[in-house]
Amino acid sequence: MKPEKQQEIALMRYSAIAPLIAGLDENYPSKTAFYTEISNKGLVGPDGRVHHYAPATIVKWYLDYQNHGFDALVPKSR
Repeated sequence: MKPEKQQEIALMRYSAIAPLIAGLDENYPSKTAFYTEISNKGLVGPDGRVHHYAPATIVKWYLDYQNHGFDALVPKSR
């Protein structure tokens, strides 16, 4: 995968978890409610299509970011 595409995916992941990083507002009673809503809404990927990710995947992105920073959101090469 090209580095530009990897960067776009990382930015999409970051945009999904950005409200958690900034601090949840009163619209979400808990982080679980946030994960569920983002999962149900879906995210627009670099290809322009809406992708639905499991709440557990979004939790993983958040924890990866908390532990290792933005670089942890970049997909790994195979």
